[in-house]
Amino acid sequence: MRLLTITLAVAVVLSVQASAQIPDYSDYSYCNGISPIANKTYSPLEGATLQKVQIMMRHGDRTPSSMLDGDDTVYNICGNPQEAFYPAGSAYSASPLPLKASIVVSNSNMFASGKYWPSSNCEIGQLTNRGAVQARQVGADLRSIYVDLLRFLPETLPANPDDLIYLRNTNVLRTKHTAMNFADGLYPAGFRTSGASATLNQYPESIENLVMNPTACPKAAVAFAAFLVTPKYLQSVIQNASANKRVNEILGVSDNIKYALLPTGDAIMPRYCNNLPLGCSKTDPTNCLTAQDAIDAIARSMFMLSGPFRYGPMAETMKRVAAGPFLRELADSLRTTIRQSGSSTGSASKVYRPFEVFSAHDASLDMVLSVIADPNTPWPAYASTVILETWQQASGQYVVRALYEGKVVPANAGLKCSLAACPAETFLAFIESYVPQDINKECKVI
Repeated sequence: MRLLTITLAVAVVLSVQASAQIPDYSDYSYCNGISPIANKTYSPLEGATLQKVQIMMRHGDRTPSSMLDGDDTVYNICGNPQEAFYPAGSAYSASPLPLKASIVVSNSNMFASGKYWPSSNCEIGQLTNRGAVQARQVGADLRSIYVDLLRFLPETLPANPDDLIYLRNTNVLRTKHTAMNFADGLYPAGFRTSGASATLNQYPESIENLVMNPTACPKAAVAFAAFLVTPKYLQSVIQNASANKRVNEILGVSDNIKYALLPTGDAIMPRYCNNLPLGCSKTDPTNCLTAQDAIDAIARSMFMLSGPFRYGPMAETMKRVAAGPFLRELADSLRTTIRQSGSSTGSASKVYRPFEVFSAHDASLDMVLSVIADPNTPWPAYASTVILETWQQASGQYVVRALYEGKVVPANAGLKCSLAACPAETFLAFIESYVPQDINKECKVI
């Protein structure tokens, strides 16, 4: 299939500024993140013992998160995902009834014509078959490291693994399905104790901190909007007006004021990544979207979403009120592990929550990267991961290594350490400096 590779040329569109090339990410593809793999792109930290792994993962490939009127793309790429959940505290049947979710688009449904994708089996924003495969592959890749290479996790999943592996997703179903498929890759059939069951943790939507939460923190919406009226953003709108107009005309939404300023990359990229027709004008079938249209459209979307954390007048506020609450949880968990590990020999069972996985969204990973990484670090791809490893060196010192796209993260200059092995206290002090001291005060809109 075609691969979307955003190199320096597209990064210029993304950031609307000339920037130094980042050689480490020259193989970046929006359609598929890159995981580290044992003995290929991953090596242990020499002379150190692994104590904790914290993984933030974007969900896999998905369908568009909204539907354009008249979009006749056939999204028959979702299958029927099996779900076998049971409420916490309930007795688990030894033989639960397998249930599969089936998305039905029937010709007899009068609302369907022209308002939903024809002959499709996908919900809006659903994890696709390809996305499920991506998530399982990430699990398998990380198994090659943390089970096979390092022996940090046991070969076989124990009956009650919740003290060993902490899984959390958002309320959006694709992140739950991603977590399920990741777990299948990490511990495939044949490597689970009979009757083993893991817990998928989820926060109520109103207090979710894996994404910017303007409901819980109204200041986040103010800080985000502040970027959209800056000369930098408005200049990008003007510079890309003709390209945006062309795309919108082909998509048939040029008369919709909603799309006059908003990029429509979200509508195109699922087509691109799944090798579906990109679309042609209804009035001129020879006027069709190109691969470059798709690349440019998603780059404009990335800039709109990443800019408030990096270039807006309230960027530092944005990091505090959007990323800060989740950074607090990462930091608290890491401090607990360090406090309890003592003279651990590296056995994962001897430390607090040694393996944490947060199945979330591109913006979830990006808000963390906005704090710890160089601002030119690329936008999180489907099934991409930010991995924080905490190691104890022979001297007893704890260090944090950060991996993204299978490589060491280029550190934010303010961090003043390399994320190949940053002293844990330096790393913790830096991310904790973005944690609000009084969340109610800092989130209040005056």
